[in-house]
Amino acid sequence: KEEPHLFHIKGSVKSNTLRLTQVPLRRDYMNSGDVFVLSTGDDGVWMWVGKEANKDEKVKGTQVAKALTSKGSVEVLDEGVNDGPEEAEAFWKHIQTKVSVLGPIKRTVNIQGADNKDEKGKAFVPVLYKTPDTLGERFDRVGRAQPTATGPTNVKLPKLKKSYLQEDDVLLLDTGFHVYIWVGTKANPSMKSLAVHHADSYFKSMKRPILPVSIVKQDMESAKFSDFFVEDTGGCCMIM
Repeated sequence: KEEPHLFHIKGSVKSNTLRLTQVPLRRDYMNSGDVFVLSTGDDGVWMWVGKEANKDEKVKGTQVAKALTSKGSVEVLDEGVNDGPEEAEAFWKHIQTKVSVLGPIKRTVNIQGADNKDEKGKAFVPVLYKTPDTLGERFDRVGRAQPTATGPTNVKLPKLKKSYLQEDDVLLLDTGFHVYIWVGTKANPSMKSLAVHHADSYFKSMKRPILPVSIVKQDMESAKFSDFFVEDTGGCCMIM
């Protein structure tokens, strides 16, 4: 059975600081200024919303929570509204509310106040890797997204070159909130069969949060996946 995971969504789009991290299943790692998503596998997905969380955190938290839901719906818990120990018992049973101090002695830990650090830190930069032929081997970086002017207003968003998607490859795209395994039409059958397992290997070897995973086949890409790529312009992205 899948272990529970608690994800912390923090930051804002305007300041380019919106990001996701995985935190311990403890109440004192939660705070009133952000959004937290709890995934427990088959049991369900909860989104806990701090009373001072901003709009961007709520929107991204909703997207992450929905992506983690295999069946049923996301239960939204608003701080001070419907997140009490009795009404949200199913949520709190996964979150540690007391910690050992000395032997059998325990102390209660509480939700922290908002830290007002939404404008600090940096958003995760999407990165594309080529999956190895054998599980456990190194992931080779193909490219890293670069700020690219898009749309009529020329707003700069992180984009990767579409030419990186070669038909004989199986690639892994980490957006910071979601992982996509892209499978080329002429990829080796043995590599195709390892696609999902590569995600698990990536999370462990790169010490990344266990993010939602989607398999994407060439010529059947979703709009969400395709939005991270642009046609080559000669100066979009860099290989590292």
